[in-house]
Amino acid sequence: MCSSTPKLWGGRFVGATDPLMEQFNESISFDQRLNQVDVQGSQAYVRALADCGIVTEEECSTIVVGLDEVAKEWSAGTFAI
Repeated sequence: MCSSTPKLWGGRFVGATDPLMEQFNESISFDQRLNQVDVQGSQAYVRALADCGIVTEEECSTIVVGLDEVAKEWSAGTFAI
């Protein structure tokens, strides 16, 4: 991972990150390869939360639709990290 690549935690730390930590913490390449099953798993999980009454059916539907959009963006190569 290049030091100029934005980090998800970018605003929390100052200074350079140790290259060993960069290598250990890099997961975006895995996320890119697993994105479809990750989205499917998240959709299944939110459906289970709805079945338990933790989220409403409306919230569940909104999240599932949003995750469909995420999957489309990953597939199109337009997902912004």
